[in-house]
Amino acid sequence: MKLSARIAIVVTLASVLPLLVSSVFATRIATQNAVKSSEEILVRDASAMATFVETWTSGQVDALRGWTVPFRLGENPALQESLLRAILLAMPTVVSTVLVDSDGFPVGPAQFVTGEGRQIGDVRPVVTRARAESVVPRLPLSEALEARHAADLAGVAVATGDAVGEPYWPDGSNVPSLPMAVAGPHDTELVLGAEVSLADVGRLLAGQTTKDHAVALFSKKGTAVLGGQHRLLDPQRLIPLMGTGADSSFSYELADGTGVRGALARVPSTEWTVVVAEPAAIVDATSAEIRRRTVQVLVVAMLLALGLGAVVSRTLVGPVVDLRDSALAMAEGDIGRQVAVESTDELGQLGQAFNHMSRRIQADQVAIQEKNARIEAFNEELQQRIDQRTRELLEVQARLVQSGQLAAVAQLGAGLAHELNNPLSAILGLSQVLRARNPADPLLQRVEEQAARCREVVAAMLRLSAGEVDSGDTRVLDYVVVVREAMDLASAAFRQRGVALVLQEATEPAQIRVDPVTGGRVLAQILNALRAGLVEGASLTLSVRATDADAILEMTPDRPIALEGAKDDWMASGMNLWVARNLLDRMGARLEEDRLGWRVIFPRCAP
Repeated sequence: MKLSARIAIVVTLASVLPLLVSSVFATRIATQNAVKSSEEILVRDASAMATFVETWTSGQVDALRGWTVPFRLGENPALQESLLRAILLAMPTVVSTVLVDSDGFPVGPAQFVTGEGRQIGDVRPVVTRARAESVVPRLPLSEALEARHAADLAGVAVATGDAVGEPYWPDGSNVPSLPMAVAGPHDTELVLGAEVSLADVGRLLAGQTTKDHAVALFSKKGTAVLGGQHRLLDPQRLIPLMGTGADSSFSYELADGTGVRGALARVPSTEWTVVVAEPAAIVDATSAEIRRRTVQVLVVAMLLALGLGAVVSRTLVGPVVDLRDSALAMAEGDIGRQVAVESTDELGQLGQAFNHMSRRIQADQVAIQEKNARIEAFNEELQQRIDQRTRELLEVQARLVQSGQLAAVAQLGAGLAHELNNPLSAILGLSQVLRARNPADPLLQRVEEQAARCREVVAAMLRLSAGEVDSGDTRVLDYVVVVREAMDLASAAFRQRGVALVLQEATEPAQIRVDPVTGGRVLAQILNALRAGLVEGASLTLSVRATDADAILEMTPDRPIALEGAKDDWMASGMNLWVARNLLDRMGARLEEDRLGWRVIFPRCAP
């Protein structure tokens, strides 16, 4: 093998092998972390949904219990019927009510939702008497009586007992129901029974379900109550996992070869199970992208190393070949032959020495041995210089390899940050939903705080990988400049929605102290929340005015805002804009809102 080929191969291997080894380990670790992170997200998602189902069920039971405590029903049929009707009117989830004695026999007729006298907005189905009476044998009567007896033994002043039965599908209905029983105070033997519709829970689960994301609720018998028809769910494989009683992840392969990853979470105080699943290809795609980019980096590094090796080989081997040819010519008798010297480095000096040697041989054959001794000494010195330069080149190459590794890690971190940002935003949104319904729950507060912290870390990773500098310095700007920045960010979404966005120029400057990028993004989030509550054809007018102390941005729509019906921006609407409010609070600003319009108020700065 020629010297030039050996030099190119050595340079290439020295450059690529360390990068190859580090890339293999980095790819493996990144893939494992991606799978682990996906499993943790699925477990948290399932746990959050299980907590919601438990909270919703407990709320229904508490509401029913509240109707039994203040009444002593006795044997007054009119009072009993009025109570049952009042429950139907007060609880929008109850479709039928009935009073039974301790033996399970109805006391008076059952009350149920009929088509007569329905209130506006009541979406409950019309129930037949047969359906209302069919709930009686499903009532968990003995469990409710045992619960009341236990409360009575515990010395509870007003001892009641309640229990929730197994979900079932009433005849002719595609929405499952829950039978609930509440035993009244100990001085009466009456038990209040109710059929509670699971439509609210079904709508929530359906809202979280997509083609590639399944959310389902299973009963303690392993029957799919809600969402069980999703293509990713295989009840035969899930039922054995439901008996563990602990939140856990799982994976399996469907008959068509589709890999599935998911998680199960036990609904507290029940034996139901929430199942969340998604295709394994979602995580596998991330791993494949990591491997693809790693291969690209390796290919580029190998090409660069080959090019560098070829350049080094040509630089070193060319002069050596000329010297070889001249030496062979001298051996054949061409004494005094000269070589062309084109450089002043060690090889150029070697050529000059060769020429000098050739001239002295031609001038004085007698001094050949002395000259040879000098040449040998000079060659030793030259070899030392070559060795020193080679060591310097290797050190430079090592630094280049390290730089490539750092670049690969930064690129990998940016990719992971992009992949993590969407599920983190979903987690934060879910935690805000749950906190809005349970503001006093410390666990939900903790989940929300940790999700927000993770998202801030991901945002910092993205800014770092993009070379952005997060400066804490703020400037005094005209409020209109910040508003225009927000309009640029939100204009595309407004056009897609069909909502006009109009800026009314200010009559006088309103100076505020704010970072234009952060302020613009906060205002853009608020504008998107308003857009979600406006129908196509609506118009939103933005105007800036100043008072002695404040600079005020007024956002006035030409029609009422319906945030509760917004479906295309669920992360913003209905959540009180938690992130925007916190950022505004940090900037010394605040958000005021009503159904006629919203206002963002900043402290005014002197011009």
